[in-house]
Amino acid sequence: MAKKDKAGLVVERVPLEQLKEFPGNPMQHGERNLDAIRRSLVRFGQVDPLVVRRSTNEVLSGNGRIRVMRALGWADCDAVFVELADAAAKALVIALNKSGLLADFDYEALSTILRD
Repeated sequence: MAKKDKAGLVVERVPLEQLKEFPGNPMQHGERNLDAIRRSLVRFGQVDPLVVRRSTNEVLSGNGRIRVMRALGWADCDAVFVELADAAAKALVIALNKSGLLADFDYEALSTILRD
C-alpha cells in the first residue's frame, strides 16, 4: 500500500528480496557503521524509506540499511522509488550519501541534547 506524504513522495512497502544494492557503491559500510545501523533499526525501526531506482530496483540510498535489515531477518521495508538516467542515478547516490558530511554540529545544542 502506498502512502503520500506532504512533499508528494510515495512511500511503498516492498519485499527486500526485490531490491539490489547499488553496484560500485562508493559508500563503504564497515562493521562499526553496520553495528550503528543495526542498533538504530532495532531500537527505532525503519523511520526513513530507502531510495530506489525503479527500473533496476537498485538502492540509491540505504545500502547499509538494507544489508542490516536482511541480517535481522526482515522481509520487507519502506521505499521511495525514483526514475533516473544512469548519470543522474550515480549523482544522486553521491549527493544522498555525502551531503550530510558538509554539515557542522552546533556543539552547544548537541551537549544539551546529550545531557537531556
